Amino acid sequence: MKPRLYIKANLENGAQIILDSESRHYLIHTLRRKPGSNVLLFNGSTPEFEWEATLVATHPEAHLQVQAAIPVTRESTLRVTLAVGLIKGDAMEWIIQKAVELGVFSLIPLQTQRTVVRISQERWPAKERRWSKIIQEAAEQCQRVRLMHLYPPTELSHLQPLLPTGPRYLFWEQNQEGLPRLGSMSPPGPEITLLTGPEGGFSAQEVQLAKDRFDFKTLTLGPRILRAETAALAAVTAVQTLWGDLG
Repeated sequence: MKPRLYIKANLENGAQIILDSESRHYLIHTLRRKPGSNVLLFNGSTPEFEWEATLVATHPEAHLQVQAAIPVTRESTLRVTLAVGLIKGDAMEWIIQKAVELGVFSLIPLQTQRTVVRISQERWPAKERRWSKIIQEAAEQCQRVRLMHLYPPTELSHLQPLLPTGPRYLFWEQNQEGLPRLGSMSPPGPEITLLTGPEGGFSAQEVQLAKDRFDFKTLTLGPRILRAETAALAAVTAVQTLWGDLG
């Protein structure tokens, strides 16, 4: 397979691209590509195309020449926004990586009443760089041509300005017997927002806030209690299977 690289540059036929040091090391030293090798490029802003390029030189810098635009259709027909309670450890990074693979359009990390880990404004730039790198690498691997949008950590009460139009569903582990399931919902149209909680779930007050102020409808994912990271990805998988491009 041809290597795929994310490039922060305008891509067009004939363009000359100089790789940054990290991409150069990956292409030349890790993959051992030599001049004449073909590479696929994407810049995250043109979801209809990826670009084929040829490695022209490797030293002292790695030069690529863009040869042709290749039309692609890899973005989901369902624009999913995933608002998920922050989870400690590597689980949050796992959610971010898999959300990219499942075609999520944007992800909102939420700080809630029961959030174990919180990210301060001082810590956010370093965390953003780490998570953005995960998004980039996941997009390279799964052959997406648009990068999933990542919002800064947001309090649940401040969620409204970030919400797109379209149905909004909150998945709650309590009162399951009285809650409907996704399969009983009508097709949402082009956009949908999913809201899942942290390790301890949402409080009753937060659920009421989401319903009353933000027009979320509460649903259940089924009879079993899922871990927070499982619930978030199960919800995405379910809507992509029902109304998106899975299955």
